[in-house]
Amino acid sequence: MKWLSWKSLLVALFVALPFFVPLTPPHAAKTDPDTQRAIDGLQQFYSQIKDFTADFQQIFTRTRLKRNSKESGRFFFRKPGMMRFQYAKPERKDFVYNGQTLWMYNADDEEVKVRQKVERTEFGVAVQFLWGSGDLQKTFRIQRRKPFAFGKKGDIHLELTPHKPQSLFKLLYFAVIPGTFQIRETIYVDPAGNRNRFIFSNVRTNRGLPKALFTFRVPKGVQVVQLP
Repeated sequence: MKWLSWKSLLVALFVALPFFVPLTPPHAAKTDPDTQRAIDGLQQFYSQIKDFTADFQQIFTRTRLKRNSKESGRFFFRKPGMMRFQYAKPERKDFVYNGQTLWMYNADDEEVKVRQKVERTEFGVAVQFLWGSGDLQKTFRIQRRKPFAFGKKGDIHLELTPHKPQSLFKLLYFAVIPGTFQIRETIYVDPAGNRNRFIFSNVRTNRGLPKALFTFRVPKGVQVVQLP
């Protein structure tokens, strides 16, 4: 698989985790009070987190083929910007990023792709706010969305449209749990209209995840491919 494909996938993965929203500056564009309360709630949740884990289900829909593929696993995050997606079904895969090195492992292929010196900015504006270096409301136009087949009844549905066109994504949707303001589901829409949907459960925060969790140990006999 080419690096651009991996990069597109990782952007989808990272965008799926909008728990890490920076504080909105005082001069951010005005939004309606209900939407602003949801954004402020996300920000408060973010400010209290040092690390977290969550189970996830990923549903990828190819619009033209009207075909869904489903995968699931466990996600780990530690500030600043360390992530691990550990897929369990239908096949074992690992996507590990320690802030500098990216490992992409597929057990069935017995191969791990490695890219060194990966800068966070390479993932674009879609994920800058996850690192705390972006400005959510300056990057996106955020508005309430009427409920649709996404999240659960009573959730706050937000639609995020980038102010500047992006090559890897077109729209984001968040389903926010009222009260706690945690993210229940996200949808990432690429320019072709394909959708990556992530459903989260069993979220646990501030467990003291070790740095070692974000370094991939290459299994014996697995081929290592260094990406440019």
